[in-house]
Amino acid sequence: MIVPFLLIALQQPVTPGGGPSFIQQAIGQPTGRNGYEEYVAAAEIAESPAYQTYETYDASKDVANRATQLEAWHEQVRRFTPIADLVVQGNGKPVYDPKPRLNSRSSIELAGFPGVADYLARKAYVDLSNGDPQNAERALEVGLQFVYNLDNGTSASGTAAAVSAERMFRAIKADLPKLGVRELDRLADAVTQILGQAPSPINNLQAIRRADIAFAERALRDPRSEGPVGARLANLSPTQRERTLRQFLADEDSFLQSVIGAASLPESKWDNVQFEEADPIASELARSSVAGNGEVLANAAKLRTRLRIVRLLSRVYRYKWQYDQLPSSLAKAAKPAETLDPLTGNQFVYAAREESIEVSSESLPLIGPGH
Repeated sequence: MIVPFLLIALQQPVTPGGGPSFIQQAIGQPTGRNGYEEYVAAAEIAESPAYQTYETYDASKDVANRATQLEAWHEQVRRFTPIADLVVQGNGKPVYDPKPRLNSRSSIELAGFPGVADYLARKAYVDLSNGDPQNAERALEVGLQFVYNLDNGTSASGTAAAVSAERMFRAIKADLPKLGVRELDRLADAVTQILGQAPSPINNLQAIRRADIAFAERALRDPRSEGPVGARLANLSPTQRERTLRQFLADEDSFLQSVIGAASLPESKWDNVQFEEADPIASELARSSVAGNGEVLANAAKLRTRLRIVRLLSRVYRYKWQYDQLPSSLAKAAKPAETLDPLTGNQFVYAAREESIEVSSESLPLIGPGH
């Protein structure tokens, strides 16, 4: 039986029609080689009128009982499977925001990313209600990789990543007690694999670097073709223009190397990346391009801390499955390296009272799952 509000949603297309798409506004011409393109397509579905009909209903006071809500979620998950499919495809590619920092192309897709995270979290819940913990774990795993890839080092993307991550972590904390030993091991292993990847801002900065080399070559030949930035460069002599563009690329490369170097240090040092300034115009170009500041890795460090908390919670619930009791300490359930918080150099904080389990970081006491 389909609840009445679904009849309204089913009359609307899954993807919006008319007007420029998110891809056109946020990316331009897709390449097929960048997972961010699939993420944007998923965000557009999550922002579509049909999808938002479900969200409006879910937030209303008309949800009479949990069974009615679950029925709606089943239909929503079934109908919008392209969201999960797109994220899986995107996760299998390099991911970077292709928008050049030297133009004002829209960041409209950022609003839809939390909706994508909500969908994956909801899918895990529906899978569990169907007695399918394996696919539920897979949805959570896909969601964790998605939120890890979102942060490109700018404040806007960091906010979108943080909001999306909060929704995934809240779902994970609720779902972990319902997963079996195999699924808990798989989720912990997936976190370990993600933590072994370079922080997303590094991948993004490297992509920006490649795009800006091409920009400099074009601006050297025909500066006025490069918008307001090019107009400023056109006022310089050919010699000055070449020198400024060379300095711009040198400043940008220096900052990129500083970020890569910082990422090899303990995560507590990730907020200490300095941007060296030289030629005023060149430095302005570089700053607008890479959003160069000391916080470029700060969000990545926080997100990685939260991922470690997810891994520890998975280990704790696995221990409970195996021994039918909660561990007295994290050391009983996890490897020594997993219990150490790189942001503080201390152990993660663990508290277990009957069925209440909390793992947190002293440096970020409010970012544990469920907080």
